[in-house]
Amino acid sequence: MPVYVSRPTTVLGDHKVTTSEIADDILAHHPDHPRLRAILRVVGNCGVRTRHFTRPLNSPTVSGSGDMGERARVAFGDALAMAERAAVTALDTAGLTAGDIDAIVTTHTTSWAIPNLDVNLIERLGLRPTVRRLALTTVACPGVPTLSSVPPN
Repeated sequence: MPVYVSRPTTVLGDHKVTTSEIADDILAHHPDHPRLRAILRVVGNCGVRTRHFTRPLNSPTVSGSGDMGERARVAFGDALAMAERAAVTALDTAGLTAGDIDAIVTTHTTSWAIPNLDVNLIERLGLRPTVRRLALTTVACPGVPTLSSVPPN
């Protein structure tokens, strides 16, 4: 029986942040850190010039001034919203409905949650509760779901 796997759909956060802005934020929040120079050197030499954040850099849930539990909840909520947008786009692009999906594979590095991204997406997308799930939690950066379906006979 053939299986079809959707092409990845990328969804980026709305806030474009430069590496220079991140370095300035680290410097502002941790001026007395004993390894500050080394940290800034690593950040500056990472080879990435811009990133897309779901929240502004100066947000308490991003810059590190907020409660860790709240930061994790916000990050997971943002990852879930982005994954849902990616999944809806993938379904539309493939001309499929939620009922056509037999399996979902998710991966992200954003926080821990129970239930995880896959379970939340099944509910949000209206997928069957019997959909196979493969949660590769914290294995890779994108929180992009992969949907697969078996073609109708």
